[in-house]
Amino acid sequence: MNEEPPGSGPRDPEPELPEEAGAHPPRPGEPPGFPPSPDPQPPDPGQPLGAGPPGPYGGQPPAYGQSGWYGYYPAQPQTEGMAIGALVAALLSIVFFFCAPVGAIVALVLASTAKKRIDASGGALTGLGLVTAARIIAVVELALIALGLLVTALLIASSVTTSPGSFNGSFG
Repeated sequence: MNEEPPGSGPRDPEPELPEEAGAHPPRPGEPPGFPPSPDPQPPDPGQPLGAGPPGPYGGQPPAYGQSGWYGYYPAQPQTEGMAIGALVAALLSIVFFFCAPVGAIVALVLASTAKKRIDASGGALTGLGLVTAARIIAVVELALIALGLLVTALLIASSVTTSPGSFNGSFG
């Protein structure tokens, strides 16, 4: 009993197509009975590389992410990078408190620049919430640092003036 798996036997001959004007045998990968696909053409020397064949009405094909039939998709607003940087600088100055004034000042400068760029972009850039958060964090940090320095100075001043006779000005 020598059975062959299905599909391994002799193949049926291709069905005969009626001879019509312009009929041709199908190319590999082309279903029989359909009109022939156009031969691939070499790129036009005037087209930029990767431009591909012309679009449906003879124009250039649409760019990636754009609709070729009904116009262009509206551009999505981008988040301003300096707004992100301002928030990161403000948050890092909390983590590394020993250099908090530097981080807070950098955050304020970045936030100011980012806000100007966002306002000038006409809606193409977003990130005003990040700018506001960075400014609030930086101002609170600077206020806490100033308050801490003031309290420290007052404690030092009060301990020096209220020490009873422990230091009389001589060393011996």
